[in-house]
Amino acid sequence: MVALTLVDGERADTVPVTDRGLLYGDGVFETLAYRQQQILQLTAHLQRLQVSCERLGIPIDRRDIERQIARLLSCLPSGADAPTEGVIKIIVTRGDGGRGYAPLASPDARCLIQFHPMPADYAGFSQRGISCMLCRHPVSANPALAGLKHLNRLDQVMASRELVAAQNGAGHDDAWLQEGLMFDVQGNLVEGTRSNVFAVISGQLCTPDLSEAGVSGIMRAALLDWFAGQGVTVIVRRIAGAELALASEIFICNSVMGIWPVNRVHDFSTETCLTLPDQALARRAQRGLLSD
Repeated sequence: MVALTLVDGERADTVPVTDRGLLYGDGVFETLAYRQQQILQLTAHLQRLQVSCERLGIPIDRRDIERQIARLLSCLPSGADAPTEGVIKIIVTRGDGGRGYAPLASPDARCLIQFHPMPADYAGFSQRGISCMLCRHPVSANPALAGLKHLNRLDQVMASRELVAAQNGAGHDDAWLQEGLMFDVQGNLVEGTRSNVFAVISGQLCTPDLSEAGVSGIMRAALLDWFAGQGVTVIVRRIAGAELALASEIFICNSVMGIWPVNRVHDFSTETCLTLPDQALARRAQRGLLSD
């Protein structure tokens, strides 16, 4: 099926040219997995959406958004044609505004909710693992916006262009190249183009500190809680890019892909490739957290 979109609860495929999400990237979004006809981690996503909107000063009615989600699900095909899995995207913008950056004193937020098919190859990547590459385009640092999944995604767009160019280019035959790792301007690992990153370095499970840049993902938070419950210490810290050469295991995650082990990391600027020998913690989390 093609994407289904509701705008403020009504089926539509356009927004006004005055929408501040279009004009300035003034808004936030959430991407949720829909599996076995259930929305996964809905409460956590709605909580993050509410917190993000509060930080940006965008007023929302959480109960109204929940009603719009229910309306979206009611519009899906039924019976034998009903999708069992998919991707739900919630976008909240500050709504309409005139020319200029300054928002209206009392904005009327706009909500878009979409249903997309689940990418067909995600299950295979989860089972067999993927390859990553190192991206040259850096993540912009801004502590005031760090952690938020705001609509300003140009850094990820530019890094994703590198990934697509590498996937389509000559010089390697790695069919599993599926993600690009991104760094800040100091060369510290931040995240993937669409994922959070965990790495076992010198025997310690680590994940990047996102206080300066990056998205604090729902699956990342779930993994931090789950590992803590398993008695596994996760160190949240700055990870210099050079430290990746010391990694024995790397895995990436987000709410839709789940957890993907990383088999190889390509550095096309030096024509080197790091092969990861271990997947133990990724497989343990897949069996434990994702099967709970």
